[in-house]
Amino acid sequence: MVRWFDPAQLAGTAVRVVVSSIFGAYSDKREIQVALAPNAKPHDEYARQTELWFDYVADLGDGFEPTYTVAHLLARPTLELERNGRSWTTQRGGILVMGGDQVYPAATRTGYENRLVGPYRAALPYVGGGREPHLYAIPGNHDWYDGLTSFIRSFCRRQWVGGWATRQERSYFAVQLPHRWWLWAIDIQFDTYIDEPQLAYFREAKKQFLQGDRLILLTGKPSWTKSMKPHPEPSYANLAYFEDQVLRENKATIEVVVSGDRHHYSRYENASGDRHRITSGGGGAYLYPTHHLQPTLELDEGRGENTKKVTYGLEAAYPPPNVTSRQRWLAAWRLPIRNRGLLPVLGVLYFGPALLLQIPVRTNVSSAGDVALSDVLGTWLDALWSPWMLVAAMVLAPLFVLFAAGRSVGVRFLVGLPHAALQLALVLLLVVLSAQLLSLVDLNEHGVAIAAIAAVLAVPPGAWLLGLYLSVCDLVYGLSPERFKGLDRHANETFSCQRIEDWKSFLRFHIDAQGRMTIFPIGVDRVARKRDLTFHAGGDDPEAPYYTLSEAIRPRLIEDPVQVRNTG
Repeated sequence: MVRWFDPAQLAGTAVRVVVSSIFGAYSDKREIQVALAPNAKPHDEYARQTELWFDYVADLGDGFEPTYTVAHLLARPTLELERNGRSWTTQRGGILVMGGDQVYPAATRTGYENRLVGPYRAALPYVGGGREPHLYAIPGNHDWYDGLTSFIRSFCRRQWVGGWATRQERSYFAVQLPHRWWLWAIDIQFDTYIDEPQLAYFREAKKQFLQGDRLILLTGKPSWTKSMKPHPEPSYANLAYFEDQVLRENKATIEVVVSGDRHHYSRYENASGDRHRITSGGGGAYLYPTHHLQPTLELDEGRGENTKKVTYGLEAAYPPPNVTSRQRWLAAWRLPIRNRGLLPVLGVLYFGPALLLQIPVRTNVSSAGDVALSDVLGTWLDALWSPWMLVAAMVLAPLFVLFAAGRSVGVRFLVGLPHAALQLALVLLLVVLSAQLLSLVDLNEHGVAIAAIAAVLAVPPGAWLLGLYLSVCDLVYGLSPERFKGLDRHANETFSCQRIEDWKSFLRFHIDAQGRMTIFPIGVDRVARKRDLTFHAGGDDPEAPYYTLSEAIRPRLIEDPVQVRNTG
């Protein structure tokens, strides 16, 4: 799993974000794609089939175990699913759609090879006899971090990802499905705007609509979950603009909107039950919480005179919210263990304040002798109110204020200063203890030694305190998401630092011979951590996976199969 709190990793990702944002503003690869594929048209080779199975997975290229577990399930010819005493046999999709963030932490050629193509090739190396499933993908923000270069190379040139054959020409596409169903996938590029060539492509595609056609719309971000005032997401405005400009006064209706980006499953349904908004980002990345999901959403759909307010209710969430609300408190313990690259940075961070605080501490520490608890507490209290404590606070506090989440400087100070105060109090306590211990061997005059020992000793409890701070911020954000909206960044960090592999999910769609569509939301509570390498050159079965799982994985239905629309 990606070590999100590793300083080198953070710095590298930050540089890619900045560079991609700058160059993306001046060289939009979506516009260049028009020159590379000027004749791109909707794909209609599936429209004449009697029925069709297809799969959707997003946020997948992170750790090998979760990514391979999901790929292994997607590759199996059939999956047997049970729920509430009923059972269903589902088939491998003739189409696999990847819904964004195919690789973490940033898109590179080696990243795609190691974190996406490798696991999927291992799960399904080959499908013969003209039966190969097709693969389509849309980019997420992490796919955009190299300006979409690796994405285009991987998905838009008719290549292979294991046994799946890529078919698209651009980073967006329209696919005509059986029984007058359509699958449209848009590229929203960092929430900025939808480019004119993309709008022209879909305007041309909609000319093929007939009255009563039904549409599944895929986008890179579940912006509807953060569309509430006073700070709606820009991506929701883009999505609403697309729906209005391309689909206004049209013959087709949007039945389902699907997105990844959030690493969990959730489904919202409007009051009349004829539109679903689904988040399904459980393809392999670290778990994202569900306990912040709002039970109802009031969305403005349409634009201008066509705007209307529509109420959506939360029908299902996976993992259950009570599971993720318990998981947040493990951040304090998992952060030091699973982010060891952060620990030396914390030690360096603590050394400066410790060097300042040892000055008033040494004046109160006696020479060789017994160390009493009263001596430690008395020295700590005296130094706490010394001028050197103020100087140390001026060094350390701004760093924690900058780290704090919040939409305003005032909120950042309100959140960051208590955290900084606790960290400083911890460093001061360890400076006192270090000075007292060195006084036993008459070395308490060595201020640098005192500061160095205190900084090293402060790292484990300081990292624990940082994890606890994130957990508390996640709790506060959950109390009132609108009032503490800026703290949602810490909600993400509370779980990214834990790198939780389990609770993965994906979607399986089925259009039957009567034109009815059913969605099977499939979850895996625990991914496979043990596997045996079985691949050998010239094997008898070229479709066999490279690895067999030496522990059983139990896919299950997250909720009852969702009947999107009954046309029978």
